[in-house]
Order: sequence, then structure tokens, then C-alpha cells
Amino acid sequence: MDRGYVLFKLSEVFISFFVLILVVSTAVVSIRSFASEKTSQASITPTTTESYITAAPMKGRPKIVNGLVVDPSGQPFRLQGINYHELSTDYTAPGGCDNKIPYPLQTDDVKKWGFNTVRLTLTWDALEQTPPTWENGILTHHWDTSYLTLVDNLVKDLTDKDIGVVLDMHQYLWSSAFRDISSDEGEHCGGSGFPAWIYQNSDISDFQTARCQFFAGINPENSPVVVQDGFIEVWKFIAGRYATNPKVIAADIINEPWAALNKCTPEELHLNAFYEKVGSAIREVNPDIILILEDSQDYDNGDFALQEPLPFSNVMYSFHLYTRKWQPEGLKRLERYQTRAKTWNVPLFVGEFNAFDYGRDENAPPTWKSDLQKLLSYFRQNNVHWTYWSYSGKESLIRYEDKKPKEELLHILRKGF
Repeated sequence: MDRGYVLFKLSEVFISFFVLILVVSTAVVSIRSFASEKTSQASITPTTTESYITAAPMKGRPKIVNGLVVDPSGQPFRLQGINYHELSTDYTAPGGCDNKIPYPLQTDDVKKWGFNTVRLTLTWDALEQTPPTWENGILTHHWDTSYLTLVDNLVKDLTDKDIGVVLDMHQYLWSSAFRDISSDEGEHCGGSGFPAWIYQNSDISDFQTARCQFFAGINPENSPVVVQDGFIEVWKFIAGRYATNPKVIAADIINEPWAALNKCTPEELHLNAFYEKVGSAIREVNPDIILILEDSQDYDNGDFALQEPLPFSNVMYSFHLYTRKWQPEGLKRLERYQTRAKTWNVPLFVGEFNAFDYGRDENAPPTWKSDLQKLLSYFRQNNVHWTYWSYSGKESLIRYEDKKPKEELLHILRKGF
């Protein structure tokens, strides 16, 4: 056989084989690409390379103009952040209903995740663990220096990273003076917030009576201080302490000023008079701080404690949103408060929400993810400010067992900026 003919046939076979390999390789790559795309679409856990929009950093003291929060350059600015409540619990009330194993706030993570605000919960009982005393006719306070050091260091760490601080004077079930309380947090535990020494020699036996009497201006017998005056002194001390830090942006005057069933109605809290009294005192020492005014809880009947807007500028209206579902109860409740904020031409701040109970890790409804996305979308479209409850604790962003973030929750919160 002619040698040239043989070489020609061999070259034909080689070319055919090469073409076959090329076709098969292309098909394999296409299949892998398709499978990868489907896997990516099906994934609900964010990858480490996914990009997010971050909330605008806190570059200076914001203020409120024509119902909008604006930054120092006059641009609209929205508070978007988390609560850190380890300084309001554990410190003076071991075994309290709000007592959780503490976990230090990782401020680098807060910055990395894109939040621009931390609502920092403080308590009077931690600030003043020893009652004030009269010395030469002058009432002398004994502020707890070790607690103040913790607060000072955390405030500096946050504001150095351009994260704004909302100071929240917190209470939960009012005071550690009251024990053996049953609540959704547990059984046979105590409150936190107001010092136990206020009530240690009084005949007040339950936290709801103590709360109602505080707002009514009724002082417990044998208290070392007039309680409302003592509360004002605490605020003047702490607001004045951070008056020169422009990134300590707001004072949330009192956490959850709620009425008590069969004890006092929303109207009997006298919130307008109370906020005017406390707010005026805060502004004496810190004229530029935003005042956050929480309203009473919503009984779905339009009965609120705040009756009218206060005669202050630089004010935000606030409430806490805890419902199991977005529709109908979550949306309806939010819209009731939003309507009041719009009527008064002030921004709305949702200081606490827990992702429709997902933060509790306890039988969250299957719709929690889509409901949280709808809630954050509403916040964005209506310029509502928010801080998630909370960084750590029972309703946390951080898992207790390994101190890592709950990825699905963090992902949705970050997508909500």
C-alpha cells in the first residue's frame, strides 16, 4: 500500500478523534456551568464574596430638618443598626429575667457588617449601685466608676469607627427589687433598670405598681430620692458626659414606658409631661442631642400615651415591634405608629424588633425570612430608622454556642440597608 495514502488516512483519524474530544469537553463544561448556576440560585446562605451596600457611616452629629434626619452635610441619613444590651443586664441583677451570659461586642464585626448605629442600653441601677447621700445639705451621687469605664471604652471604640451611639436608659420589668416574676423570659426571676434601693423600705410589692406610680409622680415611702428627680439626675450626668462627642447622637429617654393592665392606663402615664420635664433637663447639658420618645404599647385600639407632639426640635418618635407575622398584625401595628410620626412631622425609629421571633430560636414561623424582607423594605421605602434586638442574648444575631453570626439573619439585615 502507498505510504502517503496510509499517512493521509491516519491524519483523518487523528483529526476526527481530536474533534470528538473537543465536543465532549465543551459539553462537560456547559453541564458544570449549568449545575453551578442552579446551585447558586438555590443557596440561601451568603458566600463570603457576596457584596453588600453598607449603611452610611456616622461622620458627625446628625440633626432633624423638616421631619428628616440629615448628616452634617445636609444629606438624608438613616439609622440602621443593632442593640447591645450586655451593659443593661448581668451587671447588677444576676438571675434577672433579662439576665443572659454576656458576650463582648465585637465592634470590628459591627463595622464590617455595615451597621452605622448601636443602641447602647444602660441602667440606672448599674450607674448608681449605692444610693446618694446628703452631705452638708447637698445630695451627693456615688456613680459606679468601674461601670462607667466599661461604657466609656465602648462608646469610644464605636465612635472611633464612625458608628453612632444611641444611649438608652433601659428597664425590663422595672427593677431588681422585684423578684419571682413570671414572664415570657422565664419563671421566678427579677427585673432590671431602677435601683433596688429605691424600693427596699417601701410597701410596693410588684413592678407594675412601681412603674405606674413612677409615671404618676408618686414617690415610694422611705426612698432616698424623689424617683423622677433621681432619674433626671442620672440622665443629666450621662448626657453631659458625652456632650462633646458628636457621634453620641441620641438619648432614648426610657425603654418601654408601658401601661399595666388593671394598674394604669396609657393616659395615666402622663408621658407628654414626663418627656417635657426630662427632655428639658437633658437639653440643658447636651443641647444638640436627638431625643427619642417611645410611646406606650399598642393595644390595637388607638389608645396611646403620647397625646401630642412635644415642644422640642430634634425629636424622633419610637416604638418596638414584636409580632409573629408581618401580615396582618406587623404591618398594621407599624402603620399606626408611622401615621402618628407623619402627622407630627418627625422621624420614626423602631428601636427593637426580633425578626418575627427568629432571633429567639424558638419555633419561628416558616415565613420569617420573607416577612423580615418585607419589613426592611417598608423601612427603606418609608425612611424608617431601626436597630435590631439584639447583638447577643436570647434574641440574638450571634449564636450562643460558637459566637458566630446567624448567617441567614445577618444576610437579610444587610440586604435591607
